Amino acid sequence: MKNFGKVTLAAWIVAIWALGGCSKAPTAEIEATQKSVETTRAAGSSDYLPNEDKALSDKLNAAMQEIKTQEEKMAPFRDYEQAEKMLAEVRQEADQLKSVSAQKKEEAKVQAVELQAAATQAVQKAEGLLAQAPAGKGSEADLAALNADVAALTESMPAVQQAIDHGDYRDAISKATPIKEKADAISAEVQQAVEKVKAAEATKAKSKKGKRRRPDGGRSVSFRIAQGRKSPGRVLRTLEGPLSGPFLCPLRRKPERLQRASPLIELEQVDRIEKALWNTGAKEFAPEEYLQYQERAQALKETFHASVQGGL
Repeated sequence: MKNFGKVTLAAWIVAIWALGGCSKAPTAEIEATQKSVETTRAAGSSDYLPNEDKALSDKLNAAMQEIKTQEEKMAPFRDYEQAEKMLAEVRQEADQLKSVSAQKKEEAKVQAVELQAAATQAVQKAEGLLAQAPAGKGSEADLAALNADVAALTESMPAVQQAIDHGDYRDAISKATPIKEKADAISAEVQQAVEKVKAAEATKAKSKKGKRRRPDGGRSVSFRIAQGRKSPGRVLRTLEGPLSGPFLCPLRRKPERLQRASPLIELEQVDRIEKALWNTGAKEFAPEEYLQYQERAQALKETFHASVQGGL
């Protein structure tokens, strides 16, 4: 009986050992999973989906740790079934991540190419504006500095193309973005300087134009009256001659010479002067002179009427 018990125990040990010997590490599954993860990273998962890529790596490490745990056990007690399930999940997620990563990478490529073109146009625009920028006293140093900045931007453009050629679209974007921003800033600065010069020239031209005497004694005279820069006493003398003419001014004629001019023309001249004095505020700013003129004008009108009636 003792011998039979020993034989039975030995048989059980051999059976367990034989069954355990069939449970081997899933080498093929491990290699397939690692290759799938590498392919996913080649598609750009680590660059364009870093969080998802890290989660995938964590799952792969967990599967490998499970395999290591089983290998540390005695052969009859090893079980790789859980590890195989974990590896299968990693492969499935890697395939999904690879597809999304490829799409993200293509979008980055389009963005990099568009940004490269925009940066090139921005640099060319800055060069053109600098070539037309007005050079004046004290601006030579500023223009030289801006030209140096544009030259540096031009020299940095080939690096963007190299990054695109190598498929490193994120690097291309990071290089093209500051080039465009700097070129745009230079263009804005030059345009602002040009507009400032144009505004100064327009103001200067307007100032010169405003100094010219207007024969109709209009807006500029009334403005100077309102500002107090033209004495009320000079208002009548300023308006009297230009409005009526140097030869037909009724206020400069002697009464005995009035019959030499047409009464209608003389009355029209008087009306024009009265209207101009009213529009320029002579009544407000030079009331005494204005009243004096009205009295003289009224006397002149009466003389006209008397001469007309006498002719009839």
